Amino acid sequence: MGLHVSGTVMAAEIQGSVVILDLKTQAYHILNPVGTSMWNALVSEEDAAHALQVLQNRYSAEPTRIQADLEAFRRNCLEMGFLQKDKPAPIPPSGVRVEAGRRGFLAMRAWWSLFRTVRSLSAKGFSWTYQDYARIPIPKEAEDSDLLLKRALSAFRTAENFFLSRRAPSDCVPRSLALFRFLRSAGLEVEHRIGVRRFPFQAHAWVEHHGRVVLDNPARRTVYDRLASIPP
Repeated sequence: MGLHVSGTVMAAEIQGSVVILDLKTQAYHILNPVGTSMWNALVSEEDAAHALQVLQNRYSAEPTRIQADLEAFRRNCLEMGFLQKDKPAPIPPSGVRVEAGRRGFLAMRAWWSLFRTVRSLSAKGFSWTYQDYARIPIPKEAEDSDLLLKRALSAFRTAENFFLSRRAPSDCVPRSLALFRFLRSAGLEVEHRIGVRRFPFQAHAWVEHHGRVVLDNPARRTVYDRLASIPP
């Protein structure tokens, strides 16, 4: 059997190279062209023999050298937890739409989302928190969603003024996850994005509402290539 991308990493090929986000360490890894070819072969072919054949057809090196390099790359990916032999258990989908909750006390609820997100990241880590937030149900939006969004964003700004965090405002991860959680709880159908830029390398996380970036620079959608998303 072929290998599978681990359930604790996000990976995508961006501008010709595979970029890996390790949710356990919140670290990014960029594979060089050869590593990208090996990665794609291992995750797309049914076994190591087929992966080796794909690489032999592409590169002119000695077969024994290609086999040794592929085995070393395979072993490293397994040891680092980037790839796994068994298919990872899927994250339960959040596609079920639920009725939106109450709309009152928005600033207080925004503050609570900030506190809960920072506490979760500190106590349980990025991997657990990200996968937990991926299970937050999608609310059924009301007809006045634009007005609600305006009120909710104003409440979140107010809450940020009364929330002290050692990582804010420079760290986009807790802020964007807290905003995502809060807006969904308020009844808004929002998405969470993580994107990267190759040259120079930079990563950023933000929130969108029907394709529009909220409480962030609208250029995020064009500057960064998407690496991970809730929903996928």
